[in-house]
Amino acid sequence: MEKVKPMPLTAYKEFKSIINEEKINTLFQPIVSLKTGEALGYEALSRGPEGSRFYRPDHLFDYAYEIEEIWKLDLLCRKKAIEKARDFIGNKRLFINIDPSSIKDSGFKKGFTKEYLKEYQLQTDHIVMEITEKTAIEDYSVFNKLLNSYREQGYSIAVDDVGSGYSGLRTLAETRPEYIKVDMDLIRNIDKDVLKQELLRSIRIFAHTAGIKMIAEGIETSGELKKLIELGIDYGQGYWLGKPKARFLGVEKKAIREIFLWNQRLLKIQSKAEEIQAEDLLRKDEPLTTESTLGEVEEIFLKNSNLQGIAVVEKGKPIGLVMRNKYTLIKELNKSRGEDFPKSINRIMDPRPLIVNHELSVSDMRDTAVARREENLYDYILVEKEGNYRGVVSVASLLQVADYPIRKKEEEVLR
Repeated sequence: MEKVKPMPLTAYKEFKSIINEEKINTLFQPIVSLKTGEALGYEALSRGPEGSRFYRPDHLFDYAYEIEEIWKLDLLCRKKAIEKARDFIGNKRLFINIDPSSIKDSGFKKGFTKEYLKEYQLQTDHIVMEITEKTAIEDYSVFNKLLNSYREQGYSIAVDDVGSGYSGLRTLAETRPEYIKVDMDLIRNIDKDVLKQELLRSIRIFAHTAGIKMIAEGIETSGELKKLIELGIDYGQGYWLGKPKARFLGVEKKAIREIFLWNQRLLKIQSKAEEIQAEDLLRKDEPLTTESTLGEVEEIFLKNSNLQGIAVVEKGKPIGLVMRNKYTLIKELNKSRGEDFPKSINRIMDPRPLIVNHELSVSDMRDTAVARREENLYDYILVEKEGNYRGVVSVASLLQVADYPIRKKEEEVLR
C-alpha cells in the first residue's frame, strides 16, 4: 500500500509548535575587549528549527509580530538562552535580546527573567538586556519604561544598531545605557573610509563622556579590527573574533594575537611617534599583477566601494598603482570619444607610484608624500620589504598618525 505523504504544516501551526514544544536553538557569539582580547561576555542568538521556514530570526520574529505573539516568543528565547548559558557563562556577561514592544503586551510579567536566573543559579548583574534602537526610537516613553523596569531588577542595558539611523545620539542622550552596539554597516570597511572613521570617533567621544562602553558589531577583517583599536573602541563582535556557536569557550587565537600586537603598536604611536615606521601603518591589500584584466579591476572596485586604489605587482615586486578616480576618468573619456577601453592594465596604471621601504619613518614618509605632484597627492603609498610588496598606506591614515598627539590632546579637552 502506497504511503500517504504528510501534509505540510501551515505557518501558524508550525509557529505554535515551536512555542509549545520550545523548539528554539540558541547560539552564542563572543563580545571581546579590544584592549586585552578577553571575552567580556556572549550574545545569545536565537534560531528556529533547522530546515524550517522559521529558522532565520527575522522570519521568526516578523511572524510573531504579525500574529501578535511577540511576548511568548521573546520569553521563550530568553528562557532557552539562560538554560544553555549556565554551563559555561561563568563570570562573563550574557547579552540577551529583548523586544521593546513586549512591555505593551498583556502577558508581560515583571520579574519573569529573574525567576529563571534564580532557577539556573545566575545573577542579574551578569545579564545585559539588549534592545534594538530601530524599534525603540518609535516611542521613547515605552523605551524608558522598559529600561527602568530592568534597571530596577539589577540588569545592565545595551542599545543595539546605533548609527543605523538619524536618532542614534538622541537615543544615547535619552536612555544613558551601559553599552551601545554600533551598527555593522558603519563598521564595514571602516579601515578604508575616512568619513566613517570620523563619525565613529564622534560617537566615541560622546559615549565616553557619558560613561557608556562601545561595542563594534560585524567585524569581519583584520583591517577593520586594527582601525577600531586605533579609534579607541572598547569592545568588538563579529566573525573575525568568533562565529556563533552552541557552546562558546574562547576567542579566536588569531584575533587575540592581533589585538595584543596592534595595541603594542598603538602604545608606540602614542609614546614614541618619531619611531613609527611604514610597517606600522600598512594595510595588507591583495594586489593585482601585470596579467590581471580590467574586468578584475572593475570587479574589485564594485565589490569594495570604499577602496580607492589597487597595487600592481610583477613577480611579487610593486611596480604600479591603479587609483579609482583615474581609472574612472579614463573609462569615461574613452566612452565619450567612442574609443575602446584599453585592455592591458599597463595602460591604465601609474607606473611610477610612491614606493617606500617598510622601515621608513612616518615623518619622512609624510614629507615625501606631500611633496608629490598635486594630482598624485592622495594616491596610496606602496610599501616594500627587500624589494617585495608588503601592502599600502593611505594618505588619510598617514596624516591621522602624524597629528595623533595633537588630536589626543583635543579629545582630552573635550572630555
